[in-house]
Amino acid sequence: MPRFSVVIPLYNKASYIARSIDSVLKQEVDDFELLVVNDGSTDGSEKIVVEYSDPRVRLINQPNAGESAARNTGISGSTSPYIAFLDADDSWDADFLKVINKLTEEFPEAGAYAAHVRDPQSHRLQQFHVYDSTRVEESWMIENYFDCLNSGYYPVTSSSVCVKRSILININGFDESLKIGPDIDAWIRVFLNSGIALSNRYAATYHTDAENRSVHRSDYVSRELEFFVHLRDRYLTESLDGRSRVALDEWTSSRIHQIIIRCIYQGDKRFAARVLRGHWGDLRGRQRLVGLTRLCTPNALVELLKGLGGREA
Repeated sequence: MPRFSVVIPLYNKASYIARSIDSVLKQEVDDFELLVVNDGSTDGSEKIVVEYSDPRVRLINQPNAGESAARNTGISGSTSPYIAFLDADDSWDADFLKVINKLTEEFPEAGAYAAHVRDPQSHRLQQFHVYDSTRVEESWMIENYFDCLNSGYYPVTSSSVCVKRSILININGFDESLKIGPDIDAWIRVFLNSGIALSNRYAATYHTDAENRSVHRSDYVSRELEFFVHLRDRYLTESLDGRSRVALDEWTSSRIHQIIIRCIYQGDKRFAARVLRGHWGDLRGRQRLVGLTRLCTPNALVELLKGLGGREA
């Protein structure tokens, strides 16, 4: 039995899947199996996977059911105690699994392990100091995942994380009903279940050159709104400690407010008004005021504000 199962969900990424697979096969730690779950691709992506002769590479085909369903299929088909995830258009550094393996030894009590990720296209790094500038350790347990999110810091991504298989089974994997954010939802449940250990190493790369990322969908805004409403409904309960409740409330209300402002700037005041009315109770006083003001602002002035970068958070 290999120590790690690597799961890559694949849907129409023929131009990028080889880059992802190659980055896995170049790992300094080679005790793994690689499961590529083809989620009904129509561009021949699976043909590229079949060309690999490495016995550790296994292709699983299924009818198109979505990325979460593909990840869940990978979880079901895995044989290792640790499952690492990688998107079909992203890549790992050669020492990614080495970094993760070190974390598993240092923090055996954790349910998941993550490294930092870089974005070469926009020259951004996932800056850990956005959350806590005093961090100088090589690795640590995340103290409060909701504080991280509220500070604008996403410590876990779907291409830089490894989760204990037992934990994934315990939380029932990824929520297939969510069209946006099922990974964030899963990391929240892992954090609440057993905690997450983080390495202060950049060991993965988030590539933004793929054509069919979800952020490019025309219905992204409505799906994004559904996701933040889901988070409020599911996790803003009495079972969540006070600090986490405050952080989650602040983060989700801020994101709903941003959706309203973004829709106004995009010329869809009708949708913005519907969101503002429907989520009036979720917003802070200033957010309500800014939303109302922008809705009442003439379109020509809105365009001017947009050009000046006047986006209120």
